[in-house]
Amino acid sequence: PDLSAGFMARGILRNLMEWDWQGASSHFEHALSLDPGDPATLAAYSHVLFFSGQRDKAIAMLRRAAALDPLSSPVWFNLGVALAHAGQAADARLALQRASSLSNVANWPEFYLGFLDLQAGDTEAALLHFLRAPDAYRLTGTAMLEHTRGNAAASQAALEALQRDYAMGFAYQI
Repeated sequence: PDLSAGFMARGILRNLMEWDWQGASSHFEHALSLDPGDPATLAAYSHVLFFSGQRDKAIAMLRRAAALDPLSSPVWFNLGVALAHAGQAADARLALQRASSLSNVANWPEFYLGFLDLQAGDTEAALLHFLRAPDAYRLTGTAMLEHTRGNAAASQAALEALQRDYAMGFAYQI
């Protein structure tokens, strides 16, 4: 009953598996009452806050988590994603580059770096990032990139591969 990590895990399950954001928030808040400085709990809770419309609070929470654990690639990645979705491209890029530099095996920041380049109109830079992203994200990025370039056939081919190979778990990207 006094283990913060247990309540954090319950919050993650209620958030991601049950989509019970109020219940998840309750577990995260309890976890933070037990261990207010746990970066993992701060990062997990920020997801619920961000997507329930409390973007500023979520970003502040992620910045706090990054300050507490500056070597955590996942925390920097989550901060970068939140900043990207909040329209703060320059700060998002810095956080995502930091996430990438902290892990020699984590290539997931590449999709969001490509996304930022695509939004900025730099399709060549976006392509380089998308090619380094994990397969499903590479296909997502390729579909968007080719659509932006006006290459409907290549965009459709990437989308069809995404639908064929990653229908489970990638409905949002599809």
